[in-house]
Amino acid sequence: MASVLPGISVGHSCKLILATAAKIYAGELIEEGENIKTIIEKIARKIMTEKGERGTVEPNHLREAYRRINNRKMDSKFSENEMLYF
Repeated sequence: MASVLPGISVGHSCKLILATAAKIYAGELIEEGENIKTIIEKIARKIMTEKGERGTVEPNHLREAYRRINNRKMDSKFSENEMLYF
């Protein structure tokens, strides 16, 4: 890992700490993305049930789920559990 500023050396332990923090942050982002994916899929399934459709979730179901989430965000803040009931 190169130093960002010329003439300043960064010790091995600082590099290790920074790399560890970056990995933790990336892991948290990935985990949050998985949570969001699960929520959108559950809402898409609910949309399919409302329409009386069966089978695999299609892009139009995912778009509608995403639209509902965004509309709900505009109205008020809500928890993950509240989101599953609209």
